[in-house]
Amino acid sequence: MDQRLERKSGVRPCRCLQLGGKGGGVRRERQPHPSALAIACLFDGDSDKARHHFETALRLNPNDTRVLVYYSRHAVFNGQPQRAVELGDRAQQLNPFGKYNWNLGIAKFVDRRYDEAIDLLHNLRDPTAMVLALLAASLAMAGRDAEARATAARFMERSAETPMMRGLRDSDDWRNFFAVRWPFRDPAETEHLMQALRKAGIPV
Repeated sequence: MDQRLERKSGVRPCRCLQLGGKGGGVRRERQPHPSALAIACLFDGDSDKARHHFETALRLNPNDTRVLVYYSRHAVFNGQPQRAVELGDRAQQLNPFGKYNWNLGIAKFVDRRYDEAIDLLHNLRDPTAMVLALLAASLAMAGRDAEARATAARFMERSAETPMMRGLRDSDDWRNFFAVRWPFRDPAETEHLMQALRKAGIPV
């Protein structure tokens, strides 16, 4: 995760506070752009610092779709699903050919806009196991039970072929797996996700 983030942002996640702080021993001309700091702090788990840097980055360039998408991710896991949808929608308007369906799908699921989430996720080609899981959850919460169970079955088949999922044996393993990958600050949102997955037939 850290190496992937470093390639994208140019900043090591564990250094986000040092680089973003006042007088952190880094010369002014070498300080990274606020967008890089925001993404680094996002993946380093410092939500408040990330939000500060995202807001700064958007003041500098309100049309930066990369910042909008990452800020949307931040908002959805920090109890602001409507803000997440707003940011994701703006990114999509600015770049209609951008690949934002996954991020927007999560935001709309959390905002209880299940039919919209389904439409977005259905449009993803060759969906990954995680896409299938969220699609199954959205279908279940929309009351489309037969489609939800069929999609959950596809997810279970795909998960058996996915290295990081092969070792998951029981409901605790599955719950931990999803909770780590969708780290909601509010436990109620985690339970909403688990309820939806369970309703679809995924053993959480």
